[in-house]
Amino acid sequence: MAKGCATCHLGPDTRPLLAGYPPLDDAASFAADRRPGTSAADYLAESMAAPEAFPSPAFAGGSGPSDSMPRLRLTSEEIEALVAYLLSD
Repeated sequence: MAKGCATCHLGPDTRPLLAGYPPLDDAASFAADRRPGTSAADYLAESMAAPEAFPSPAFAGGSGPSDSMPRLRLTSEEIEALVAYLLSD
């Protein structure tokens, strides 16, 4: 919530304010299959660090995530914590 993710993304404990963005509440069920050869944790980390690297097929707004997903300038520790949060049961 502090970084603004919950503004656009449905999360395990949040509801978004905007529509059309990929839900992240069940990331463990799709993240490992989203990009062949990439683990769930690596896919999520890359999506946070460089959202334009692999556009999510679940993105429904604008012309692409790089137009909408801001560069959050997350530290590696913040990314690690967010990935763990999204992949926890």
